[in-house]
Amino acid sequence: MSFRRLLYKLSLFMFYPCPVKKTKVVFMNFSGKGYGDNPKYLAEEMIRQNKKWDLVWFVNDMNAELPKEIRKVQFGSIKMRYELQTSKVIITNCQTPIPITKKKEQIIIQTWHAPMSYKKVENDAREFLRQSYIEASERNNKMTDLFISSNSIQTEEYKRAFLCKSEIMQCGIPRNDIYFNVTEQKTTEIRNKIGVDDETKIVLYAPTFRDVDTGFSYTIDGKRLLDTLKTKTNQKWKLLIRFHPAVREADYDKKIFEEDNTINVTAYPDMQELLIVSDMVITDVSSSIYDCILIRKPLLLFMPDFDSYQKNCRGLTDEFYRLPYKILKSNDELIDAVNHYDYEEMKKNQDAYIKRVNGADDGHSSEKIVSRIEEILSDN
Repeated sequence: MSFRRLLYKLSLFMFYPCPVKKTKVVFMNFSGKGYGDNPKYLAEEMIRQNKKWDLVWFVNDMNAELPKEIRKVQFGSIKMRYELQTSKVIITNCQTPIPITKKKEQIIIQTWHAPMSYKKVENDAREFLRQSYIEASERNNKMTDLFISSNSIQTEEYKRAFLCKSEIMQCGIPRNDIYFNVTEQKTTEIRNKIGVDDETKIVLYAPTFRDVDTGFSYTIDGKRLLDTLKTKTNQKWKLLIRFHPAVREADYDKKIFEEDNTINVTAYPDMQELLIVSDMVITDVSSSIYDCILIRKPLLLFMPDFDSYQKNCRGLTDEFYRLPYKILKSNDELIDAVNHYDYEEMKKNQDAYIKRVNGADDGHSSEKIVSRIEEILSDN
């Protein structure tokens, strides 16, 4: 065993003697990447309900902006381990190692960071994952008490790919609540943040990352796309481009953002807000596919490396092949699809899809989960 590994194992017991604080809730979001995703919406629901709980958020950047009701703690610090070991509830959205020896009175909630997977994850993609990730994932899954699911497909995925044997709440995921509760004022606020006026239509391009080289280029013929949309609708459009957090700057040509009416929103903290203001979305195997179906958003699947992806990457789930969309493998096919897009027909397919997967999102997921946490906190 390496010295580093030994230190890690010893650190798991470092704060074990410290008592659990019965109203402390800690949040882990993508290894300290700031205030976002499902944990954010759960925290905001707790604040909205004026819960007198000690809310703790782990951040890489201590200058990150968080609500005043939440304490910031440096991710990876000794203090983080103390906060984890003394918390009653730990909320996470990924498989970042949880460096504690869990006590029986502690509760771990896994919200995950997607409503379902269209590319294989966890045990389904075991052969493509690092051994260190597999070990952390298996340890986390054994400790987790409650998984949050958006639909019946995700519930089964937890059982199969996460080897879940604990409670699963099929109640919708917190970050999707915003779709059902958004106001006109909020929409205008989002548009102002990204610099798009109310008269301009938005098309969002949001490809996911590749585990291996499939010959894919993180680019798109933005000028041709915008010209086609303008001609088809007789309205002005802007193209927003958002790359996955795992995509490095070296993987794409920055010139893509030099095109007129193109905005880089990769750093924008909330994907749900971008989806709300978008009038059309272009992606590939991202979980945002489900979001678009859920809110009946016009969607196109653009995947020039589709054939290579199937052969060389971790693989696609059966659910991907059940999607009511054609795979567009070139810019020519993409433009043709834009020209012939039939929104009413697509909406019928989206309605049928949500019904088939027993979609549970209804705008009240956060309330239901906070209510469940309240039960946990009051249960000795």
